[in-house]
Amino acid sequence: MIPIIYKILLILLVILQLSCVHTDEYTLPELNPTVPQLQGNPITIQALVQMIAQQQAKEGRNANVVFAEGIGIVTGYVVSNDKAGNFYKELLLQDDPIKPTAGIRILIDQNSLFTQYNFGRKVYVQLEGLAAGIENGVPTLGVLENTTIGSIGRTAISEIVVRSLETAAITPLELTTSDIKNEYLNVLVTLGNVQFSDDEVLGDRSYTLAAQPRDWFDGERMLISCKTGDTIIVSTSTFADFKGVTLPKSQGSITGILTKNYKGKVFNIVLNDPTGLVFEDMDRCLF
Repeated sequence: MIPIIYKILLILLVILQLSCVHTDEYTLPELNPTVPQLQGNPITIQALVQMIAQQQAKEGRNANVVFAEGIGIVTGYVVSNDKAGNFYKELLLQDDPIKPTAGIRILIDQNSLFTQYNFGRKVYVQLEGLAAGIENGVPTLGVLENTTIGSIGRTAISEIVVRSLETAAITPLELTTSDIKNEYLNVLVTLGNVQFSDDEVLGDRSYTLAAQPRDWFDGERMLISCKTGDTIIVSTSTFADFKGVTLPKSQGSITGILTKNYKGKVFNIVLNDPTGLVFEDMDRCLF
C-alpha cells in the first residue's frame, strides 16, 4: 500500500506543478463566441456625426444629441491605443478598417483601455442613455453632464461598449495636408512627404516630441508638407512614454489620429506610439 500511495502523491505533485506554470505573454480575456444581444437598430458612425451636426444647426453649436430607450447601436473599429500614455480615458473608433468615412471619440472613466479594447477590435456601442456632441472640437460620445459630454462610468463600460470576436487589420487613410477636414476627425491617417519645421530640428536645435522645458501638458511640433507647404501640429502628451523621442531631421511620413487641440480650433495629429514616425529620406525639402 505504501508504494501505491507514494505514486499517487507523485502524480498529484506533477499535476500541481504543471497547473502553476506562469507566462509573461499577455492575452485578452476570452470572449463569448456569440453576437451580443443589444437593443435598437444599427446606426453608422457617419450617421451619428450627422445627427450631431443637424442638432447643432437647429439649437446652436453647443447642442447635444441625447439617445432615448432603444435608439440604436453603433459599430466601429478601435484605432486608438493608450498603452504608451498618449491617450487618456478615451477610445477612438472609425467606421471601417480600410476605407473609413467617419470617426467618434468615446469618453470612458478608465485607464489602460488597450487591455480590453485592443487596436483593431470591432466593438458594438449601445447608445441608449448616452449623449453625443462636439467636445474639444471633435465628435464625442459619453454621458450628459449638464450641457457637456462626460465620461461613461467604469462599472457600465462592458455593457455599453461590447467587444466582438473580430480584430481587423487597420489600413491608415492616406491624406495630404490639403485633404484634412472635419470629415476625417477621429480617424487613423497617414501623411506622407512631410518634415518637421527647421526651427525645431536644424542647427543646434534638436527638439523632442514633448520633453522640452516649455512643454507643460502637451508638446506641439510643426509638421510641414513638402508637396503643398501646408502645416499641421503633432501633439504629444508630456505623460507619454515616448515624450523624449527626438524629432527626426529627415523627410518621411507620420501615422496617427486626426484630432484638434484642446480648444478645438486647430487640427492636430496624435501618435499611438513612435512607430508612427517613418522618416527615412535624408533629403529635406525647401520651404
